[in-house]
Amino acid sequence: MKIKYVFIFFFMLYQSQSSSQHLSFDKVKDSINAIILKEDIPGISLAIIDEKKSLFWSGGFGMANIENGIPMSENSLLYTASVSKNFIALAVLKLVEDRKVSLKDPIKEIIPEINFQNPWKDSKPITLEMLLEHTTGFDDTRYNNFIGKDNEILPLETLLNTYPNALHSRWKPGIMFSYSNLNYTMAGYIIERLSGLPFEEYIRQNILTPLKMNQTKLEGFTTKFDSLAMPYGYDFVKQESVPFFNNGGVGKNFMQRPASFVITSSKDMLKYLNFYLTLNENDSSIVKTSAIDRMENGETGYDSKLKLDGRYGLGNKPGLRDIRLFGHNGVAWNQAFFMYNRDENIGYYVATNCSYPIPEVRRLLNAFLLQDFKFDKIREYTSSSIAIPFEGFYETVTSRNEILLFFDKMRYAGNLKVENDTIYFDGGLKQRKYKAFKGSDKKRIALNRVDKEFVKQRNMASAGLMLDDNDEQLVVWDSGNAMVYFKRTTPFIHYFKKTSLFGSIAILFLSSLIILIKSIVLAIIKKKVRFSLLNSLIITISVALCIMIRVAIPNNPFELIALGAINSKTISFFLLSILLPLISLLFFINLFKRVYKRKPLKHKLIYSLVCYAILYLNIFMLHNGFVGLQFWNY
Repeated sequence: MKIKYVFIFFFMLYQSQSSSQHLSFDKVKDSINAIILKEDIPGISLAIIDEKKSLFWSGGFGMANIENGIPMSENSLLYTASVSKNFIALAVLKLVEDRKVSLKDPIKEIIPEINFQNPWKDSKPITLEMLLEHTTGFDDTRYNNFIGKDNEILPLETLLNTYPNALHSRWKPGIMFSYSNLNYTMAGYIIERLSGLPFEEYIRQNILTPLKMNQTKLEGFTTKFDSLAMPYGYDFVKQESVPFFNNGGVGKNFMQRPASFVITSSKDMLKYLNFYLTLNENDSSIVKTSAIDRMENGETGYDSKLKLDGRYGLGNKPGLRDIRLFGHNGVAWNQAFFMYNRDENIGYYVATNCSYPIPEVRRLLNAFLLQDFKFDKIREYTSSSIAIPFEGFYETVTSRNEILLFFDKMRYAGNLKVENDTIYFDGGLKQRKYKAFKGSDKKRIALNRVDKEFVKQRNMASAGLMLDDNDEQLVVWDSGNAMVYFKRTTPFIHYFKKTSLFGSIAILFLSSLIILIKSIVLAIIKKKVRFSLLNSLIITISVALCIMIRVAIPNNPFELIALGAINSKTISFFLLSILLPLISLLFFINLFKRVYKRKPLKHKLIYSLVCYAILYLNIFMLHNGFVGLQFWNY
C-alpha cells in the first residue's frame, strides 16, 4: 500500500465531507485521487451532472494503461458489463413506441422458434416485460455458455437453441425476481426479429446516433480499440495491478452479448446521462417520458405489488439511500455504475479498469450530489403488531443458479419476530430492524429499515411481508443487489441440514487428520507405515471431497469461466463425483465386516459417526445434482 501521508490526506478529505462544510466538486476530485492511491485502483472514468449547480463534467483519474503511461481521460473506453442492459431495455421501449410490439405480448408469439420451457404456459405465459424485469424464473447463464472463443460470434437464435438447459421457468413466471443474463439475450434476439437488424445496429441507429455517442463500441471484446483502457487484476504476491488479458482487448468473448456488450467513454456517457435528465422537460426523439417512467418501476413481481422502492424495472435497478437513484451496475473484470434521478436533475457514470469494487467512490459521489437534498414528505408508520401473524422461521426459495440454491438456503434464512413495536428479521447475514408503513394491510405490509445506519432512508420501502398466490406467507427483502424471497419453514429441518452438512465435512476431515497423525507417530516409533483398508478409504473420500470443493468454488472470474470447459479440473470433478459413492459403498461394506462384527463398542461408535458423515454427504450430493455433474454440459 502507499505511504502514510496518503491515509492522512484521505482522512482529512472525508472529514470535510461529514462536516457542515459544503463539499465542492474540487474536493470530490481530490478525494477520488486519494482513494485511487489508497486502494491501488489503476484508473477511474467519471461522468457527472448536477443541473442545479450547472455541473456537466466528464474525465478520468489515474491510469488507463500503466505499462505505457497512458492516463485515464474522458475519451478512454471501458467495458460497462451489465450497464448494457439499460440500452437493451431502452431499445425495446423504442420498438413498443413504434407499435412493433407490446410489453404484455407473450414472447412465445414473438419468437416461437426458441426452445424454452414454461410449465405454466397456458395460465401464465412469459411476456416481454417479465423478460426485462427478470421474473421469468429462468436460471442465470450457465458455465458452458458464458464465454466463447475469441471473435466467435454465434447468431442469437443458434446460441439460445444450442444451450436451452437454463431456459426453464423454475416457478410461475411474473411473481419472483431472479437475475438472469439469458433474459436479455432473448430480449436482444427479439429486437433483431422485430427490427430486421442486428441488435447492435438497431441500438446504434436509434440510440447512439441520435445522442451523438460516436465513441461507443458495441462489439469486439477482444479487439484493440484506440483509447482502450487496459483491464487489470491485482497480484497479491507482487502487490501490484497486472493486466487481465494478453490480447489487448477489454475482455473475454461473452457469448450472451446482449446482456453485456457496451464499450464506452465518460464523454459519451455524459450524453447518455443528459438524455435521461432532459426528459424532465420534453419527450425525446427516442422515447417519450412515459416510457422512462415505466422503465423505472417494476410491475410484474411480488416486490412490485408491495411497491418496494428498490424493485427492478426494465433494465433499471434503483439504489436505495436518501433518494431513489435509478440506473444499473455492471460487474466483470471491471466495475461500472450508471445512476441518476430525474426529479433532482443529478446523475453519474463511474467505471474502473479493475476487478475490485469502489464503494468509497460511490459513497463520495452520492454525498456530493445529495448534500442539499431534503425530504418533501415523511411517510408515517403503523403499529408493527400488524406483522405478528408473520412471525416464524423463513428460508429463501430463489437463486440465480439452481445449483447454488442449497448454499443460498443456508445463507439466507432466519427468524422474523415483533418486539417493542419493531420488526426484527435475521434472514441475511445479520439482524435487521424494520417499521411497518401506514397503509399496509394484513395481506401486504411494506417495511422500512430503521437500523442506525439507515436512519436517512426513512422514506423507502426496502422489504415487505405478504401472502403469495397460494396464500402462503412470504418475506420479500431487497439485499441491495437483488430481491430475495423467503417462505416459512421448520427451523429444525433447516438447522439439521446445515449442521449435518458442515458437521459431516468437519468429522470427515478431522478423522482423516487423526488417522494421518496416528500413522506418522507409529511410523516414527515402529519405523513403518500402515493403513487399514477402512482408514485408507476415509482418507481417499476426504481428498476427493477437497478436490471437488476446490473446483466447484472458483476464486476469480477466470476460474469461473474455466468451469464451462472440458479441462483437468472439470473432468476430475465429474470422475470423483461418480467414484465417491462407489468408494463410500466399499467403505460401508467393509465397515460392517471389519468393525460391527469384530470391534468393541468404542470403535463401533467412532466409526458410526464417520459412517453418518459419509452417508449424509453422499445423500447431499445426490439430492443437489452433484453426482455425475458435467460442468461443461450443465
